[in-house]
Amino acid sequence: MKEKIPVFAINLEDRIDRRNHILKQFAGRSEFDFFLIRAVKNEIGAVGLWQTLNNIIQEAATLQLNYIIVCEDDHCFTANYDVAELRKSIAKADLLRSDILLGGVSHFEDAVQVEQELFWVNHFTGTQFVIFYKRFFQKILALEFNNDDNIDLKMSGVSDNIYCMYPFISIQEEFGYSDVTVKNAGPGIVEEYFVKSQKRLETLSYLKTHFENLHHNSGNGK
Repeated sequence: MKEKIPVFAINLEDRIDRRNHILKQFAGRSEFDFFLIRAVKNEIGAVGLWQTLNNIIQEAATLQLNYIIVCEDDHCFTANYDVAELRKSIAKADLLRSDILLGGVSHFEDAVQVEQELFWVNHFTGTQFVIFYKRFFQKILALEFNNDDNIDLKMSGVSDNIYCMYPFISIQEEFGYSDVTVKNAGPGIVEEYFVKSQKRLETLSYLKTHFENLHHNSGNGK
């Protein structure tokens, strides 16, 4: 029997709609060892999220877990989710010495396809479904977080080993408000971010395949 995948889902106690949503996302998914974590409340949402993440990482380090998944309560599985593919991606990213593996991103600066189902990315946004590997735990705990920092960009700044699953297995559910980022509260904004990011990766994947085929055909004298 395969080990269960440890998941820590973050929820502010008064966000009952979000709590119900995230519980439904993991209901009946026996592959996960699911823990609902009460978020640290802070007048600056991003700071509260950072403090909560630190508590989770400290616990994971104490338990000597090899990796954990941390979810925000707006995480939503896409139709692409498959537990076997998730396990495969976690293992492949680990072999690549990944610090972080993302289930989906709302934005990234650069990306390179390294496996059919994996892209290396940098300067990403979107922390609704993040796999943190043991090798990165202490680096997170050592970070200093200021009131105007963004958790995703902060982590991007201290790691060059961040990968994203492709196609996305996770996007963010829209609730009409954001606990962390005010500018994302408008209807349809967050969904559009993920659609654009996925299309960018589709284009990069197509170009990679296209030029590899050209190179292969030229090598065969065609």
